[in-house]
Amino acid sequence: MIRETDDRHHPIAVHKTDGLSLPEFAGHPESGRYAIQCNVNPADELHRGLLEMRRDAARRYAVILAEAVYWGTGAEARRKAWDRAMRALRPWQ
Repeated sequence: MIRETDDRHHPIAVHKTDGLSLPEFAGHPESGRYAIQCNVNPADELHRGLLEMRRDAARRYAVILAEAVYWGTGAEARRKAWDRAMRALRPWQ
């Protein structure tokens, strides 16, 4: 229904409030993105969880960090976002 009414072809993401995998939507042509809510602390644990979710996705869908309870605000949130983006490009770190 979303795809049928969207004349601008916006990406469609699935967001769940629990669970860190998306098997029920994997490979579904209308939902190729998983907007996760990952509520762990500290940042390194969040990073490990994101890498695990990316491995589990196995290129069947994109993993997007939509929410994180301990993310912070302002400068702290910007530093974490930059760090996560750079580590996503270099997953071995």
